[in-house]
Amino acid sequence: MGLKLSGCSGVKIQAYYPFKYAQGSTLYVCKAAREKGVIEKLTIKKVLLHLKGNVPIITYLDTTNEIWMEKELCTHADAVQLATKYLEREIVKLNQKECTQLYTQG
Repeated sequence: MGLKLSGCSGVKIQAYYPFKYAQGSTLYVCKAAREKGVIEKLTIKKVLLHLKGNVPIITYLDTTNEIWMEKELCTHADAVQLATKYLEREIVKLNQKECTQLYTQG
């Protein structure tokens, strides 16, 4: 029982690491949408894989040679949703400020 190897052969172990976005994907910066209400678009030029011990760390290089972590990027739909939430919060703040000013003037 077991495995017996003989002769001239080589063994190659190949690992596959799944990643969320492919080369050529058009993505958006989550932070810009969430904190500024801005839809900032970028295109992935290359997917980079780094191993820290046995843990894969996947990063993305965009066409302007900036490196992004997966959690920093989102789809268009997610970016629009984040930007909309930001703008809704800003409108509430402006309305509150306006009401405060009217109350203090009156």
